Amino acid sequence: MRPELEKIIDSNYNRLARQLDSDSGLLNRLLEKNVITSDHMADIKAERTPRRRNEVLLDILKTRDDKYFDIFNSEVSVLQAQLASECLCLTDEALTTAVKETF
Repeated sequence: MRPELEKIIDSNYNRLARQLDSDSGLLNRLLEKNVITSDHMADIKAERTPRRRNEVLLDILKTRDDKYFDIFNSEVSVLQAQLASECLCLTDEALTTAVKETF
């Protein structure tokens, strides 16, 4: 994953870990679109709390290609539009800020 995309996740990590509703069908949608594998799904579901499941999901996402961030962003936008717009917004300004902070 490009550093600027990882920075977007990192800068919103705690909020995403608290507020993502991965049990709302998000995980199944990500599995269907190959953002996560069945092994990833098992690792996520093995966690006891929603926050910990979300942390594992975010950690996995950061190891994946950029295209999977875009799919994740789209899926969260469908299921949790406000959270996506506040935490995962890919405006030019957000990307420019993330790039500057990375270097």
